[in-house]
Amino acid sequence: MIEFESMDSTLKRLPKSTFELTIILPWPEVKKCYDKIASEALEKIEVEGFRKGKAPKKLAEEKIDKEKIFQEVIRQIVPEAYLEVLKKHNLNSIINPKIELVSFKEGEDWVFKATACEKPEVNLGNYQEEIKKINAKSKIVIPGKEPQPPKLEELIQVLLENVTVEISDLLAESEANRILAKLLDEIKALGLTLEQYLSSVGKTPEQLRNEYTQKSLNDLKLEFILGKIADAENISVNPEEIEKVIQKTEDKKSQESLRQNSYLLASVIRQQKTLDFVKSL
Repeated sequence: MIEFESMDSTLKRLPKSTFELTIILPWPEVKKCYDKIASEALEKIEVEGFRKGKAPKKLAEEKIDKEKIFQEVIRQIVPEAYLEVLKKHNLNSIINPKIELVSFKEGEDWVFKATACEKPEVNLGNYQEEIKKINAKSKIVIPGKEPQPPKLEELIQVLLENVTVEISDLLAESEANRILAKLLDEIKALGLTLEQYLSSVGKTPEQLRNEYTQKSLNDLKLEFILGKIADAENISVNPEEIEKVIQKTEDKKSQESLRQNSYLLASVIRQQKTLDFVKSL
């Protein structure tokens, strides 16, 4: 754990719950970290005629790779500084930050920027009234026809159109990259190249990315909308409900995996209960 005594930072609020932090690390504190890492590296350096770590310091220092040392300093110091500044400004980031190294020179203060986002604000508006309209239509009796409940897709579309939530571009991009990476893995597993897959579906790389970016936006919007509804309606999940779902899985390994990821399972169950609530309006 690195302790910073005189680190400085500024916070800039951006649209869509996004923020940018400019963080200044005083050189004396950076040098402490550098000296520690360099000292550890010196112990591993081999100089002909001397046992490892026993060569005169001056000879060992001539063999040290300063660029690698600085890369390691960056790897250690930037995440620690970022986390400390998050606490200072009472920020609750929901994604890994986008880091921009502004100034990282020896003998000078180090400066970097970190851009990330918090949970977006959700305005539920009059979503209940709009959902009730859709549900009411489905209950109209038409001679010779059974009443058909609205499809889940219809209800979801009503939520997306009537609830206000602005998703950070960073978050949407991160989610799009995640599902595109998953798609590429699936394509590779089928023994296809990306070009072959695109040709088979008749899409360009740009069309594919735009499609998945829009899908990511809708998926994220729905996730935050359902979370807000669940909070507003006090929808929760108890341990018994989680265990009941786990027991439905016969495979013991799968059961253990679900128990280890019970938080994610609880989130899925809560979403389903929230959708059931929306259907019942």
